[in-house]
Amino acid sequence: MSVPFELARRYSRLPRWSRLCLQALAAALGTGLALAVFALLATGEAEFRPFGQDWRWLSLTCFAALNLVAAVLGNRAYDAYRTWEDARLPSAGEFFRNHALTRLVGQSIGMTLRACEPELPDADARTVHRLAERAERDWPEIAAQEHARERLPEIRDDRLLAFVRDPQRPALSDDQVADLLALLHPDDLDEAPEFADPATGPRVRQAIARRFGEALRQALKRDFAHRGEAAYGMWLDIAGELLAQGAAGLPSTDDNARALESVRVTLSLGLPVAGADAAEIRARMAAQAERLDGVYRAVRAEGRASRRLHGITHGRLALVALLVVAVGLSGWHLHQRTQGTLEAGQQRSDARLAAIEAQLREALTPKQAGEDPTQRQLPPELIAKARELAERGNTEQQAVAAIALKQHAEADRLIQDLKRDPLAETFRLLTLEGGNWYNAGEFDRAIGPFEQALALRPEEPAAMNNAAIAHVQARLGDIAAHQREAISLLTQAQGTWTREAHPAEWAGTQNNLGLAWADMPIGDRAENFGKAIAAYGLALEIQTREANPEEWAMTQNNLGNAWLFMPTGDRAKNLGKAIAAYGLALEVRTREAHPAGWATTQNNLGLARADMPTGDRAENLGKAIAAHGLALEVFTREAHPADWAMTQNNLGNAWAQMPTGDRAENLGKAIAAYALALEVHTREAHPVDWASTQNNLGIAWQFMPTGDRAQNLGKAIAAYTLALEVSTREAHPADWALTQNNLGNAWRDMPTGDRAENLGKAIAAYKLALEVRTREAQPTKWAMTRFNLGVAYWAREGMGGGWPDLRLAIASVRATESVVTEADFPYDYRNRIAPALQALRTAWLQDGHGTQAEFDAIPPAE
Repeated sequence: MSVPFELARRYSRLPRWSRLCLQALAAALGTGLALAVFALLATGEAEFRPFGQDWRWLSLTCFAALNLVAAVLGNRAYDAYRTWEDARLPSAGEFFRNHALTRLVGQSIGMTLRACEPELPDADARTVHRLAERAERDWPEIAAQEHARERLPEIRDDRLLAFVRDPQRPALSDDQVADLLALLHPDDLDEAPEFADPATGPRVRQAIARRFGEALRQALKRDFAHRGEAAYGMWLDIAGELLAQGAAGLPSTDDNARALESVRVTLSLGLPVAGADAAEIRARMAAQAERLDGVYRAVRAEGRASRRLHGITHGRLALVALLVVAVGLSGWHLHQRTQGTLEAGQQRSDARLAAIEAQLREALTPKQAGEDPTQRQLPPELIAKARELAERGNTEQQAVAAIALKQHAEADRLIQDLKRDPLAETFRLLTLEGGNWYNAGEFDRAIGPFEQALALRPEEPAAMNNAAIAHVQARLGDIAAHQREAISLLTQAQGTWTREAHPAEWAGTQNNLGLAWADMPIGDRAENFGKAIAAYGLALEIQTREANPEEWAMTQNNLGNAWLFMPTGDRAKNLGKAIAAYGLALEVRTREAHPAGWATTQNNLGLARADMPTGDRAENLGKAIAAHGLALEVFTREAHPADWAMTQNNLGNAWAQMPTGDRAENLGKAIAAYALALEVHTREAHPVDWASTQNNLGIAWQFMPTGDRAQNLGKAIAAYTLALEVSTREAHPADWALTQNNLGNAWRDMPTGDRAENLGKAIAAYKLALEVRTREAQPTKWAMTRFNLGVAYWAREGMGGGWPDLRLAIASVRATESVVTEADFPYDYRNRIAPALQALRTAWLQDGHGTQAEFDAIPPAE
């Protein structure tokens, strides 16, 4: 190629403003040089002045003419090169036309229109349905008409790459959407159809503008799975576009033009033949890959052998390498590729956004129950990425970002919009919807979408785990049924997530099983907690502090909870194990690193301290109050309302039990804390917690030493009655029995009204409680209620019940000695059991009504 032509080629490649600037610069330099020469001639030696004066204007004219010629020649060179290039390099759209894509355009328009139908009035839905049918059936004929090509150039089959690469951008302008609807209108091709509802037109136009690109992508994927003709045609279009881009940067030589044409011929051999079946298409695709690979290898070999002799080798190699990248020859057999194959045409930013989405999904996917997901804090760098995804991602990616940014209402809006699209992948969207509500702390709302996703993939262990942990943490409905379902799902998941093949997932399901057993409100409580403790122990065999510090700390916290609520065994030892587990958890869950986890464990530690039966009672409760106070420094009402309410309830319990100080003041603090808790723990939002706090409020009013005693007890009875409306025997037997016991205490102590009737109500409540609080299942609580029943019988004996009630009182109190021994419960035995038995003995022997032998012969109650 000649030097002038090469210069012309380079010059023609410059932007127009650059060419104009160069022309202006050349003109200025030429004029300046001319003026300098003329000035020299005019002011130089005398003998040269007349020459300069005589030729000055002629020279100026010549220089100006030269500048003009340069500008004209520059533009002529540009036009000549463009003409040559257009002749040698026909456009990719003309060469790589695949008319199967035209058919796919109609299908994509039809699917986009059908997605609008459910939202429209019946009359408009029928109109849109007819438009969709016409698009799917007749679009190839419509697109072939001249006025269609003029009005809708953007969706010709050779212009579709933009939609595939950036499906979220508006596909068409408002005017073009109106033209599209007019073309589909069989009655009048110049007017868009009229709709009954004025809002329908804008809604349909917006749907086409927003969803057409994604519909096309989904249609390509489905075509690829079925036949592959249109999908492969799109691959050829992608290759053609990159080929044209690569050719534009090559030296415009005849050799390069021939090389370019040979590559195009190679590509054309792979074009699908009309009527070809899927097997033939795929065979052509495989052969195409081999041919292109051979060309690539040959050019590389030529480059190594004769690079110095052939200046075009580097250009040809670059061209073919670019094409290889375009069609992905590395192991390229399209029939073996997955849905992600068609993503190869995406820009690099798409890959980055997909990577961010994957990171966020991994961080937000629920794996283990036992912590409040609303307290989870993502690292700042991940929050920054979530904001980027919210700004630049597609609709589904924006929903993921909204979950990460705790914008759960916005996430739900986006997800519901996606679910209306018939092209959307239902399982993924249902999983995302469940994850949104789970991360919002609305576990009961998460159950529905998680279970719908599980119904689509019943063998998927991750889907089982998702539904299970939502059931574990559900707070509405039948809690026992929730836990049974969770246990069943987790057991099934372990059939796939075995310890050997998936140790981390297996350990997570063990932790979740432990929580399900610990929260099971029915059955043998000791057995349930025993299963929970065993499951946590298995989880901790995998979740070591070194390898999995956060999971290890969470499971240690859960293990502490199981020992805290274990109803059998040595209570002090159980609580000692709980306190030890909480201490281990706090070594990892520091306030700085894990503030929410730290506060949760501090709250639990306070519960264990408050229940400790040994040691200085006031000191234990003081430590409990301090721990709850620390938790409340993190669990503020504004930031963590549910946890704040829970901790206020526990703080109230500690103040209610404080044996030292002003008793009325302590109970006043307890009542105030319960009232605060009930502002958040409402019956509608948190029925179980509401009932528990109502029970605690009743206890505080029952023991209030100041004020009107009957009025205080009336408030206690009212609170217990409210609690029993939620804490039923069927749904919450343990809580029901506890509240029945407390209700009996209040009726037993009521000083007004018919005393015998009050005591009868107390005895009836205690007997109901003992139907659940059996000696075998809950020995310490059985002993407590059995003692209270004995005291009620004794009080009724003085109201006319006589010897039968006194005998029942002695039998009941004596029965408690088998559990509340002096060795195991020294405080309770010395201060309650022993004094009560001594007083009953005195009453039995009083005035010679009974003998010591008869007293000793009374057997303990069963």
